[in-house]
Amino acid sequence: MFGGLRSLIAQIFLRAWLWKVQIFARGLSRKTRQLSRELQEYEAALAEKRAESLQRTQKILANADSETLHAGMACFAAIGANMTRNVSDWMRRLGEACLKLGYQSVGQELIIHAKEEEGHYRWFEDDLSYLVADHAIRFGRTFECTSLLEQGRQAECVHRYAANHEQAIAGEFPFSGLAIDYELELMSLHLGPSFVLRCVGCFSVEILQGLSFVKRHSKTDVSHTLDNLRKMSEFLAQHPRVLPVFIEMGKETIDIFLRFFEESFEMGVKLLRQERLEEKETSAFRISRAILPDFAK
Repeated sequence: MFGGLRSLIAQIFLRAWLWKVQIFARGLSRKTRQLSRELQEYEAALAEKRAESLQRTQKILANADSETLHAGMACFAAIGANMTRNVSDWMRRLGEACLKLGYQSVGQELIIHAKEEEGHYRWFEDDLSYLVADHAIRFGRTFECTSLLEQGRQAECVHRYAANHEQAIAGEFPFSGLAIDYELELMSLHLGPSFVLRCVGCFSVEILQGLSFVKRHSKTDVSHTLDNLRKMSEFLAQHPRVLPVFIEMGKETIDIFLRFFEESFEMGVKLLRQERLEEKETSAFRISRAILPDFAK
């Protein structure tokens, strides 16, 4: 009885928090109208791509059955750990590159943000460990964390994300790292609540132990996004000629995030298909052993 009551109270608080995050995300468009003209142009250029990406990710969530959803969560963590492992280093190097080119304010802010990102990939690794153990309990299938991490390392989005940062660091526009950071945190704000609610609706509040990265980022990204809005607005107002660079980087970042989500569930579906195939082969072997004459066994 008390366990059910605690679960109900937890869900109420969770939904209240997620509702606040959603309200904040929807209100961002009003905030951007109060900032620079260049930022408003940036927002207008990316609005359609953001909406399309969000629609596609929500469709994936809606169409997944419970086991596919759970396997997709585990693969999301495996790929995510690989995607975020070097973020702190990339941010620091982007900041240093900005300082060398004379962009002192942006450079210092990126270096500060790099320190905040240290070790966040471990959240994904912790999520993966929990989800692998939980999957075995719920569905009776056992996955290996090390194998999933290795498969996640091969994901297209991981390589594109790394290339995105390295090109920005080595190129003329390292300050475009602001757009990378902004779009990822914005997608987290828009998608995070629906992702969390879908998972909790399917597996109850206990599943939040396997969603620590999404949950923590949905909380912290509220303040980070406001800060990024200010940085983007000020920088674009001072350097309007780089607006096309920011737009291009923003669009590529949205595409990478969408691919991240798609590959997570593609990998999950592939894992389950392989597991079910092996189960059928094992079952067929056992049946054949049972019906064959003793001399043929």
